Formats: sequence, structure tokens, C-alpha cells
Amino acid sequence: AVLYGLCVAKKETNSQVLAKVLGLLTLIADLAPSFSLRALRWFTPLLVDKLSDPKLKTPASDCLLKVAEAVSPQAVASEILAAAQAVKSPKVQEGALIVLAVIISDFGARTLAP
Repeated sequence: AVLYGLCVAKKETNSQVLAKVLGLLTLIADLAPSFSLRALRWFTPLLVDKLSDPKLKTPASDCLLKVAEAVSPQAVASEILAAAQAVKSPKVQEGALIVLAVIISDFGARTLAP
């Protein structure tokens, strides 16, 4: 909730601060025994939006992949699709499709079946 308040609610624009926050979020997803779907829904629009930023593309995609390991690939994929459809930028949609391709490659296509 603290990370959400600092970055999502305030709409932080400093890429160095956001890179640190994405690193923290990745660490939390990696170390926390249960990463909630609520947290996934809070941060997915921010993470998908940052996939078009050259400085934040790698930390954002790494974070989404760690969250997919922590929660489920299917939940992350559906949140990525919802966030990408809400954005008009083709670069954001391209980044979202690349991350979805990596999720399918890492976890298999069967993990995304309903």
C-alpha cells in the first residue's frame, strides 16, 4: 500500500525513483509467500505503461514476470491485456505483447487456458 501511494497515486515521473520502486516490487513478489491479486491490480497499469519507456522497460517486464511466478501467469496475462487495451499508445501495446510472449514461452500456453 505504501508503494502504491508513493508511485501510482502520486503519479511519480522520475525514472530513477520508479526503477527503485519496480525493483522493490520485484523483490516483494519474489520473497513474499503470498502476493495478492489486489496488489497485482494496483500495479499492473503502471507496469504496462512503463513498458514503453526505454529506461524502465526491463525493470517493468522483470517485475511482471516475477509477479506471474508469485500469483499466476493467467491472472497476470489477463491484467496485462486489460491494461494494454485501455491504452492507445502502440509502443505500450507492443511492450505488453512482448511480455505476454515471454510469459507464454516461460510458463507454456496451457497455463493461460481458462
